[in-house]
Amino acid sequence: MQPETELITLRDGRSIRLGPVEPEHAGLYRAYMMELADESPWTGTLSHEVKDEKGQRERLEKLRESPTEWVMGAFDPESNQLIADCGWHSIDYDKFRHVASLGIGILEPWRGVGLGRILMERGIQAARENAIVQKVELGVISENQIARDLYESLGFGVEGIRKRAVKQPSGEFCDDVVMGLWIGDRS
Repeated sequence: MQPETELITLRDGRSIRLGPVEPEHAGLYRAYMMELADESPWTGTLSHEVKDEKGQRERLEKLRESPTEWVMGAFDPESNQLIADCGWHSIDYDKFRHVASLGIGILEPWRGVGLGRILMERGIQAARENAIVQKVELGVISENQIARDLYESLGFGVEGIRKRAVKQPSGEFCDDVVMGLWIGDRS
């Protein structure tokens, strides 16, 4: 089930439009991913690894039909630029299908205004509404304390640390903190 579209006002007064990232957004999604990969040390993707527009379209078409994948975008209503995303997916093995791997990304001018919390809350809620997902996991670079604090405030706990699992373009190694949230006890 993909997200509904809604207009949200952020803490700084700017508005965003939240909604599904559709196959017709493939070009916008690719441009967003390229910019995010270039500017953020916290993302796991480098710009040369971002799929071309055709690859993004194919991924988004497949996602539309998948019961174990979900994605939401945040769009600037003035420019229609994609400025953030949140998504999750589970792997295709029966023993692990109940675990969704969640991630968010936010372009720098839109950070620090509550968008991360909004995206995480929507992603967690979508996972709760999914009959398959019972646990949400994520990885966060150990130095990203702002994100770690956000995830902890939403109920995620540290489950482990993968030492030197991330190699930055500078050659610096960082730890990947694995965090999880059990949502299987639904009422």
